[in-house]
Amino acid sequence: MAKYTAIVLSAGKGSRMGSSVHKQYLLLCGRPVIYYTLKAFEESPVDERLVADLNKANVYVIAELEPKYKDSLLDQDGLMELAWCYYQNSRFEDGIALMDGFVPDEEHYLDYHNLKGRIFLTVNKDAEALEHLVPWLHAIQKLRPDGTKKTTRQMARLGYAYYTIASAKADLILDGQEGSLLEVMDYIEKAVEAEQDFSQKVSYYHTAADIWRPSRSQLST
Repeated sequence: MAKYTAIVLSAGKGSRMGSSVHKQYLLLCGRPVIYYTLKAFEESPVDERLVADLNKANVYVIAELEPKYKDSLLDQDGLMELAWCYYQNSRFEDGIALMDGFVPDEEHYLDYHNLKGRIFLTVNKDAEALEHLVPWLHAIQKLRPDGTKKTTRQMARLGYAYYTIASAKADLILDGQEGSLLEVMDYIEKAVEAEQDFSQKVSYYHTAADIWRPSRSQLST
């Protein structure tokens, strides 16, 4: 994957705000101010895995949402937001346990399978990942432009959805399970074709090479 660096200018104590809390952590509509900036980067189709200070902002969100979750007071918007925070802060078991506890409604179906598939892929549970990545891909394919930011963002993930499926299938093959390397490469090609960002296209080709080399080595032994 191509790597990007973003510098968010969020230093400063915010003394003019008249608060002992640094201004980047002051709450705005229940979230730290910096959360909204970092979330905008995180939702950009250019960079899927922003690390930066997002973990710090997530700590505040988790602290707010977890008590409501434990008291069964969160709707599916809140559950998904908490699950994303768990994922971004590497609390993968917590994320899976949360998502095992509810069935997504139509509005949250796509993002639910997106996130759960990614979590399983991250912890190398590739078969389980495919159970969610494939429905995620199919849900994206059914989308049509409606002028909303949410749909635009979801449709921009098409290339990445193909890529994650290719990665999961390749890992299964490299682990000795049956599978088609040609099918993996077909998913990579579809990822490249659907991807809107050139640097991401290049990163997919690099991944294809990384998959092909060990696979060829296994075939020759």
